[in-house]
Amino acid sequence: MHTQSIRNGELPIEYTSKPLSGWGGLALFFEYLEQIGFIRTLQQALSADPKTSHNQVSNADVLLTFLATVLVGGNRFAHVQRVCHDEVIRQIVGAKRLGSEDTVRRFFLGLSGSQSEDLYTMLQRFTSELLVGNFGEDVLDLDSTILERYGHQQGVGKGYHASRRGQTSHHPLLGMLARSKHIPLVWLRAGGASTLRGAAQFVEELLARLPAGFRITAVRADSGFRSTYSHQPRLRSV
Repeated sequence: MHTQSIRNGELPIEYTSKPLSGWGGLALFFEYLEQIGFIRTLQQALSADPKTSHNQVSNADVLLTFLATVLVGGNRFAHVQRVCHDEVIRQIVGAKRLGSEDTVRRFFLGLSGSQSEDLYTMLQRFTSELLVGNFGEDVLDLDSTILERYGHQQGVGKGYHASRRGQTSHHPLLGMLARSKHIPLVWLRAGGASTLRGAAQFVEELLARLPAGFRITAVRADSGFRSTYSHQPRLRSV
């Protein structure tokens, strides 16, 4: 390490050959993921479709690249460039190689419906096991929200918007567990969907996805769910 100083010795400057990064705080989060077994589960979920070329980035490393990009504030594929050449981040996430912007985009575009469902199912099973291991019961919150959209995205439509009349949006349904901060299910709906559209089916699927033995002690829901289940006591007694 070479050291110099400027401003008459008031400000020391050091030079090092070691890789540096402004995102060193990611180390704690990825260590947590390693400790709970998330990285191992992700690798197992993607091992069924290995890449044959030794020069290609593995599917697991592509998803780790994507996750690191999101954690440093990225919200579009172009932001993958923030992390893909960072040697410190590569070591933190435990990837052999980090993917480029095009590599990450091609991975998601190449996912079939069945592959997406298989990956979701395995990760859902993983989170359910964590849930049962730490929480035996919880309060279920059911709600919908408005996500503003711009451009031409699938399912976007004009719907209710308090501040921007005519704004295109999605109108998803969400199921959230209050104590564990776990979101067991989300349905993405078109912006023009009413609050109660699909509410009954949504709750049925959500309850089916909860692990065996897990108990819902109370349900809090907005008016759409209340209207759907006002004459069905089964939900109120879950």
